[in-house]
Amino acid sequence: MRKQEVLAEGFQAELSEKFFRYVAIDTRADGAAPAEKEPSNPAERAFNSMLGVELTRAGAKDEQFIFLSDGSLIVRFDATAGLENKRRPCFAAHVDTYPKYPGGAVTIVHDYQGGDIELPKSGTVIPAFDLRNFIGQKIVTASGDTTLGADDKAGVAVMMQLAVDCLAGKIATHGAFDLWFCVDEEIGRVGRSGVKYLSPEIVASWTGGLVNLDGMSPNGIDVGCFCGYELIVEFFGNDAHPGVEGSKLKAAHYAAARLVCDAASAEFRLPWMSEAMQNYLYSTDITGNASQSRVTFIPRSFEKEDFALIVDRVKELAGNIAKIFGVRAAFSGYGLQYVNTEPPIRQNQWLMDALLAAHRDVGYDTKENHIRGGTDGAMVNMTYPDLPSPNIGAGMYNVHGPREFLVISEMEDCYRIVRRFLELLA
Repeated sequence: MRKQEVLAEGFQAELSEKFFRYVAIDTRADGAAPAEKEPSNPAERAFNSMLGVELTRAGAKDEQFIFLSDGSLIVRFDATAGLENKRRPCFAAHVDTYPKYPGGAVTIVHDYQGGDIELPKSGTVIPAFDLRNFIGQKIVTASGDTTLGADDKAGVAVMMQLAVDCLAGKIATHGAFDLWFCVDEEIGRVGRSGVKYLSPEIVASWTGGLVNLDGMSPNGIDVGCFCGYELIVEFFGNDAHPGVEGSKLKAAHYAAARLVCDAASAEFRLPWMSEAMQNYLYSTDITGNASQSRVTFIPRSFEKEDFALIVDRVKELAGNIAKIFGVRAAFSGYGLQYVNTEPPIRQNQWLMDALLAAHRDVGYDTKENHIRGGTDGAMVNMTYPDLPSPNIGAGMYNVHGPREFLVISEMEDCYRIVRRFLELLA
């Protein structure tokens, strides 16, 4: 399937309309929500319910929907006649957005001709260097004070367009496939909450792999990714009047600040000192006061065996600091959140062959990448380590902040690639 074959179907306007409508809805994950709150933001469940209504209006039957208890949604499509025995892939995208910034983007479309893009709010500027490969392209941004939410509503829009086109009979023949609109990917909970509601029978039916639509450029397929870990260190002290009862003051927040500084000056790499396949240790949050403080660390490595050494060293530092400040240290956190996706992918080369061929047929000389982050599939591999789960690009860049942008033509090409991949499996 070449570009011109899909161009004739006029899907682009529908795809963009879906994207603009979806990113206008604030579904950011809530990392402070207790683990038993599923999803962390009720707006995620409401969003998936909305998708279900849209697909019902497009002709989907009740039996195609599986609403999981965590708020995620699976939509199942049977094969057309004669293709029932072909491999069944599942395509996945997460409906939540990055928790550190508001969602609900007010979108702006730029006909980009070079230079910085100055957004109207908060003095946000996307530098020309980040946009250097997209001169002449249509670029979508938010207004400067929110994320755009292309991560991963670009993937959501592509999957919804695929579903609507199948229901409308625009894809005449295809094998069976599933769509999984998952929740709380941005806070690492797909592997702990979402997966526990997946029946092993459904996962076993995904003989065509789990293909994530959560990457950046279609020029690369993410075959490997970081393993993710969360360690929370809390210090418990004693507050007192610093002038009158200074000797009784046991400052937990000073211990937290010291821990962040000592960890940064220890043997660990920091994110800005790490590249390619190197690991790092990063503190995402430091909060508290003299009575109680909290530091969240997220070590990242392509080898999960590295975490034992990193975590033990942080605990050692925290214990020593607790003695210095006369406070008590306690440790918690999710622990291992997701794993490297590469091993099961390497055991299923047919999947990579089909994906690479689909990218080539749509005009990309696509390479294999190792992404310095996690994916939905990396969380699923915690429970189902044999399920191959590569990650393909949907045109999103500068994610996790107000400088995020989407290249519309690359989102369109992601749709073309998914269509072509289905054809190749059939």
